[in-house]
Amino acid sequence: MEIVQSSYESMASHTPAQLQSTPLESSSSEASEQQGINFRPLLRIVRRNALLILGATALTTGLAYWLSLAAAPLYQGNLRLLVEPVTPERRLSDPGVVARGDDRARQQSSPLDYATQLVILQSSGLLSDVVEQVQASFPDFRERDLRKGLTVERCCSGDGVGGIGGQETRILEVTYEDSDPQRADLVLELISNRFLRYSLEERKSSISEGVRFIDEQLPALENRVSLLQSQIQSLQEQYLLTDPQAQGAQLSTQLADLSNQKMQTDSLLQEQVTLYRNLQTQLGLSPNQALASSTLSEDPGYQNLLRQREEVESQIAVESAFYNEASPVIQALRDQQNELSSLQERRAREVLGSAFGELNGPQMLAYQNSIRSDLIQQMVNSANEIQVLQARSNALEQANSSAGQRVQQFPAIARRYAELQRELLLATQTLDRLLAQRETLQVEAAQNEFPWDLISSSQVPRDVDGNPVPEEGKLPRNMALGLFAGLMAGIGGAVLTDRSKNAFLDLADLEEETALPILATIPYCEEAVRLQQASTAVLLDKADRKNGANFYSFTNSFNSAYAKIRLSPSAESIKSIVIASACPQDGKSTLALNLAKAALLANQRVLLVDANLQSPQLHQILSLTNSSGLSEVLLGELSIEDAIEPVPHTENLFAIPAGQSLSRSSKLLASNQMNQLVQKLHNSFDLVIYDTPSFQESSDVSFLTSYASSSLIVVGIRKTDKSVVNHMMQEFREFNLPCFGIVANYV
Repeated sequence: MEIVQSSYESMASHTPAQLQSTPLESSSSEASEQQGINFRPLLRIVRRNALLILGATALTTGLAYWLSLAAAPLYQGNLRLLVEPVTPERRLSDPGVVARGDDRARQQSSPLDYATQLVILQSSGLLSDVVEQVQASFPDFRERDLRKGLTVERCCSGDGVGGIGGQETRILEVTYEDSDPQRADLVLELISNRFLRYSLEERKSSISEGVRFIDEQLPALENRVSLLQSQIQSLQEQYLLTDPQAQGAQLSTQLADLSNQKMQTDSLLQEQVTLYRNLQTQLGLSPNQALASSTLSEDPGYQNLLRQREEVESQIAVESAFYNEASPVIQALRDQQNELSSLQERRAREVLGSAFGELNGPQMLAYQNSIRSDLIQQMVNSANEIQVLQARSNALEQANSSAGQRVQQFPAIARRYAELQRELLLATQTLDRLLAQRETLQVEAAQNEFPWDLISSSQVPRDVDGNPVPEEGKLPRNMALGLFAGLMAGIGGAVLTDRSKNAFLDLADLEEETALPILATIPYCEEAVRLQQASTAVLLDKADRKNGANFYSFTNSFNSAYAKIRLSPSAESIKSIVIASACPQDGKSTLALNLAKAALLANQRVLLVDANLQSPQLHQILSLTNSSGLSEVLLGELSIEDAIEPVPHTENLFAIPAGQSLSRSSKLLASNQMNQLVQKLHNSFDLVIYDTPSFQESSDVSFLTSYASSSLIVVGIRKTDKSVVNHMMQEFREFNLPCFGIVANYV
């Protein structure tokens, strides 16, 4: 009781209020919210493997020191090349700018790709020429020797190199070091000449590429210009185009004039038709009859016969007053009248010809007075005018239709003409520009001045006597590199060593990996192992009073874990706890027994259930028989009351052995009978503790955990397989199984 009481008092000030049995999804979500790189695992690895890291560092640093002392002296020289003009005046005097003219000179030139240039300058294509020339004096010289000592970098302001010490400049620095000072001088001289020659070759090569590209483009452009010109000419000939805009306006005006003329002609035609119809009504003559009558009225012979006939008819009328019809006088006049009528008809036939048939009445052969003659003439003139106006109207209709079609077609024709003109203009401008550029490039190709300038040519430095001075030693740099390489190698080896163990090596690794709180740390205690094999009474009653501080620390760890559970906010709802582990021999049974002991000291009525149906152990530790137990209860062969046995010599502690092991015993933990049993035991005891099989042996422990109030996971430090623990935690999170936390064993 003293141990439990002291544990309660210590936990009252240290147990966080939020410690409770919750599904693991909350813990995993909190871990996922952490941002940034966590270096704490790496620091712990370094601390655990400090000797390995120190040894690797000392080895590489010593090796670097020895190599630095044993290395032969090196002689170094350098040169600098200005690869782009600096001042505006220099840019204006560049041959390419002079050839292109002032307009191109004012334009800002494209920036040089320094990264690509550095790669090209150190390529085999350039260095092989230098190697061949050096081999004439030094036959053993190879390209790898040149590459080993050659460095090409971009200078920066303040004599910095490679982007260190200031702003980047337009200068390239070439450095070469060799064990032979004469060979170093020769290499620098040859590299200087080769790089300058490369700059000229590069310019001429780019110019040649440009000329070749232009030559490839010219035939297609010339054909394009010729084709466009032919299309424009064909369009002009087909539609008589000279100025589409002016011609379009002219067509619109012409169409309007034709429309006005058509309207006027139709109006005049309507007037003449009305007049003609009125005259026809007044005269009662058809057009042919009116024309025939008018013709006879204008014939003198016919009119003379008509007058003679009228005179004879007048005499007949006078003589008829004195003579009868049978009188010879009257008969003579009648004969004269008939003869004149025959002559009149014959004359009419002669004058009218085929039109004589239109005369269908004697009144038409009679004399026409001036008024009637005028009306007949008007009728004839009106008929003629109608024919003229109809012909004019038809002609205007055709002209108007033709003009309308042209007006409708002209916008498309004008648009096509404008498109062809625009395409021709662009093609012509492009052709002219390419021709001008080709001439310009040909002028540039004739220039032989080096584009790059050698601004400093330095040989290997010499002293006052002319002897070459070797480069300063690289001992500090080599020592630093050795130190860094040793640290990296040591840390890498430490990481690989830790990973190869596949176990949790300390508490911090365990807590970070599982994202669960550690409720207790159980130290390894040989005395506890021995006592566990002794009697239950010694283990549960007097053992903690007869052993030393190590055993006291061992038992107090379990009391601390139980105290944290009792002081948690959810303590009232905790009726059962599942003791789970990832692998066998992690200490589940030890935790279950000692947790029960702590609960007994708190005056709790406790039931231990051996749910490890495959490898039961509690019955041996508690000196119980295992002829029947949990397996038989779940199979319905034994009642729960008969399965519960009191633990000898221990008040308020009861146990249910595992029972006989069957091939399908592990599946019983996932059954509905197990769920009902857990709920029933909640009402009979203050605390029920389940000792379960390891997750590696059976994953059905997850079902039992879901039935119980909560669970504790036992993990052996430097012992339990980390991959199995991670798999177990993944399943706990997937099914949101409740868990108080981790109990670390073998600490």
